[in-house]
Amino acid sequence: MNLSQLIEQYIAFRKSLGEIQATNAQTLRMFGRFIGIAADVAEVRSDQVSAFLAGKGQRTLTWHHKLGVLRSFYRYAVSRDYVPSAPLPTVTGKEPMFRSCCRNSPFIWGTSASGTPRSTSA
Repeated sequence: MNLSQLIEQYIAFRKSLGEIQATNAQTLRMFGRFIGIAADVAEVRSDQVSAFLAGKGQRTLTWHHKLGVLRSFYRYAVSRDYVPSAPLPTVTGKEPMFRSCCRNSPFIWGTSASGTPRSTSA
């Protein structure tokens, strides 16, 4: 089966289940364009998938997001016998943590003795 057709079929399937996150659909369509519009899903090689995941630098949260989307897609494709196995990397490494400067501590409001709002966060 054509990769682009299977991607659109999978996106329609996910939407029928109530998924509204467009990011996953965009990632899959980007994968389809990267591999080639006329490519057959059974002919996608692991080196092509690795090249798509690699992008232009180190493994980031985006790399892990792409991998998660492709895992879900290939789980669907394998379960319906479009491919015998998923051409995904088996060793993924640890997912990077957010930098501490990007984390926000919760901002909790309380009231002072006079009844005016005040911040209780550190």
